[in-house]
Amino acid sequence: MAIVSAREVLSQLQSKQGIAPIYLLHGEEDFFIDQIAHYFEHFFLPPEARSFNQSVLYGKDISIGDVVNHARSFPMMYDHRLVLVKEFQAVKDLKKSESLKLLEKYAQAPLPSTVLVLCHKGGFFDKRKAAYKAIEKQGIVVESKPLYDNQVPKWIEEYVQNKGAKIEPTAIQLLFEHVGNNLSRLSHEIDKILLNFGEGEEKVIKAQAVYEYVGISREYNVFELQKALGQKQLAQCIKIIRYAARNPKAMPAIPTIAMLYRYVNQLLLVHHAPDKSEKALAALLEVHPFFVKEYVQASRRYRVQELYHMLQVLLEADKRAKGVDAAPASDAALLQDMMYQFFIPSQS
Repeated sequence: MAIVSAREVLSQLQSKQGIAPIYLLHGEEDFFIDQIAHYFEHFFLPPEARSFNQSVLYGKDISIGDVVNHARSFPMMYDHRLVLVKEFQAVKDLKKSESLKLLEKYAQAPLPSTVLVLCHKGGFFDKRKAAYKAIEKQGIVVESKPLYDNQVPKWIEEYVQNKGAKIEPTAIQLLFEHVGNNLSRLSHEIDKILLNFGEGEEKVIKAQAVYEYVGISREYNVFELQKALGQKQLAQCIKIIRYAARNPKAMPAIPTIAMLYRYVNQLLLVHHAPDKSEKALAALLEVHPFFVKEYVQASRRYRVQELYHMLQVLLEADKRAKGVDAAPASDAALLQDMMYQFFIPSQS
C-alpha cells in the first residue's frame, strides 16, 4: 500500500478508516513504534473482543512460523483479529531465508480478517528482502527515524499540547538541552511533570517545573553554563564546573563540549547574518524566537576573533576528552581549563 508517517497511521486508526492487513513499524526511533503499538494493544479492539482475538507476541520467544500461524487464525465473534509482535527484530529465525519465505508468502495474500503488526526496533528491516517488498505492497510501512535537533522543540510543544497542556519556551529549551532528542525519555519526563498538576489546575509547564521534577539543579547544569558563558561571566562558569566535579554525572565533558561548540557557532551566525530580524535569526539559529534576544546580546559581548578562538579551544578540548594525543584528565579539570582559555583574548 504505502510508506506513511506514524501520525498518519494513528489518524487512520482513530478514524477506523483504511485499516491494513499488515503493518511493519521499523527504524531507529523507538517512540513512534511504541506509540502505534500501544494504540493497537489498548484501543484497536474493544475490551470484550480481546480475550479471543488479540495475541501479543515477543520476538525472542517465537519463530516466523509462529507469527504466520497466529496470523492465519480466524477471529471469534468479531470482525478482526489482532496479532501484535513486539521486538520483531529478536525473532530467532528472522535472518533465515526459508523463514523469510514463509513471511513473504503470507504477506502476498494476508488473511483479510487479521491485522498483523510487526514492531522492528533498533534499525530497519532489510528493504532488499522479498518479504519486505510484499509487506510494502499489501500493507503499511512506518519508517521511524530520529528527529533532527531543530525539530525537537516543536515536537515537545506539540506533545504537550496533545496532552491538553501548554509549555513556556524556556521550559522547552531546558528540556531539550538536558534530555536531548530521545523522544521516549522526553515524553516520560513531560508526563512526570504533568502528573504534578492538580485537578482543575491550568496546566502550563514552566522552567521551574522542569528544574524540580526532571532533577536538574537550577544553578549548576549545562544550560546555566551556556548562559553564564553568553554573559561572559568567568567566575560563574568556574563555579558551575566545580559543582560538576562533585557530581560527575551532572556535566560529562564530551556532550558539554558539543553543546558549547554549537552555541559558539550560533553566536558567529548572528555576527555574520545579513538579516538580523527576529524571525530570520530564529530560523537561522533553529531556536524559538523567544531566545533570539539572548543570542544577540551574547554575540555583542564577543568579537568575531574571540569566537573563532573559542571554537579552536573546543576542538582541542574535544580531542583531549577522547584521549587523542593527551594525558588523561578529569572532566571537571578539562572543562575548567577550557574556560580559562576562552577568556584569554578578552583579558589581554
